[in-house]
Amino acid sequence: MQIEDFVLEGKLVTRLDAVEDVFGRFVKGDGALTGRPDDLVGLVTFANFPDTKCPLTLSHEALAHEIAAVKTAIPSDDGTNIGDAVAWSLEDLKTAKAKSKVMILLTDGVNEPQRHEGMPEPLDPLEAARIAQGLGIKLYTIGAGSTEPMVRIKGRVVPNRAVDERLLKTMAESTGGQHYRATDTEGLRQIYSEI
Repeated sequence: MQIEDFVLEGKLVTRLDAVEDVFGRFVKGDGALTGRPDDLVGLVTFANFPDTKCPLTLSHEALAHEIAAVKTAIPSDDGTNIGDAVAWSLEDLKTAKAKSKVMILLTDGVNEPQRHEGMPEPLDPLEAARIAQGLGIKLYTIGAGSTEPMVRIKGRVVPNRAVDERLLKTMAESTGGQHYRATDTEGLRQIYSEI
C-alpha cells in the first residue's frame, strides 16, 4: 500500500492515501458517493496480522478518524494474510442484526502470510470465503494498484507485483458477491459507488 501509483487532487499519492480518501467518502458521502448513514460500518486492517481499527458502528465520524489514522505495516508485520483478515472481520459481522451483511476486502497483493514460531497455521482464504458464505455474508473484493510493470515506492522505481485476481474473484463469487479491479483513484470511486 506504499506504492505511489494513484492520484489525488492532481498529486501522485500512495495506494493507502487514495484508499483512505475514497473509503472515507464512501462512508460519509461527498455528493458523488451517497454515504452509508444508516449502515453499520467497521474497519479491519491487515498485513500478516489482522487488527480491528473500528468495530461495526453508526458513529461514522469516529470511523472516519480511524480511517485517516491507518498506516502501512511495520516490518515485523510483513506478509499478506487474507484468510485470517476475512475470518477476523467475520467475528463482528456474524452477530450484527442486519437484513444484508456485506464485507469489502481490498488488497494490493497476494496471499503470502509469513509464518512465525508459535503462530497458528494461517486460514486459507477460500476457506474463509466458505465460512462467510455459510454465514450469509457477501464478499466484495477489490484488487488495488496500477498494472504498470514498474512503480514508485518512496521515490524509488521498483517492479510492480501482481494482485491475485483469480483468488479474489473466486472468493467473491463463492459468496454471491463480486470482484473489482481498481487501477486508479477514479476507478476506485466508481467501484465504491456500485457497491
